[in-house]
Amino acid sequence: MRGFLKKKDNKVEWSGNWAMSTEAFDSGDKAKFRYEMRGDTAAVEEKDGKMASIPKSALFDGSFLVKDQNAESGFVRIDEKAVTFDFVPVPGEQKWKVTGKGSNVNGEFTMEGELDGASRRFALFKTYYRNAGGSDSEDSASDLEAEEEDIDPDELEDLKADQRETFGRVLVEDDAEPSGEGKKKKKRRMVED
Repeated sequence: MRGFLKKKDNKVEWSGNWAMSTEAFDSGDKAKFRYEMRGDTAAVEEKDGKMASIPKSALFDGSFLVKDQNAESGFVRIDEKAVTFDFVPVPGEQKWKVTGKGSNVNGEFTMEGELDGASRRFALFKTYYRNAGGSDSEDSASDLEAEEEDIDPDELEDLKADQRETFGRVLVEDDAEPSGEGKKKKKRRMVED
């Protein structure tokens, strides 16, 4: 996700374009997104067209577009509410390291990136997670593998064919770091196959 953070008329907005990968973004396969900061924006200051200060943490509401052949416009909008962003200043520079977390209809996600105060360029990578072990954090890896083996291979291929037709990509899952609650997580991403 690449865009610019702007303050205008007491509104703080981050808007730009996103893509499934850096390669897709660079090739032009991207769509729009927009977030707006909730609450008091007085802590966000601009001086001489540059970002001078920003709160340590802020909530944003927003949305992004996803290509959909079945939608009249060719896109559907995915809304996100109460996405938390934490801003940590980079010593000696007019930059902030940024982490974020939230959820939408696709699941829970984290974000990581940087805000450049001089250019107001705000770029983040988003990673989705899903709970692979349910609410019981004592599930073993072999239990998870057994659950995955129960999926009918023909049904799985049909699902992948649907994804290819709709998105031009397929959803794959990789092991990811456990969350702070000790839950086992899987990282989901769309790839060309």
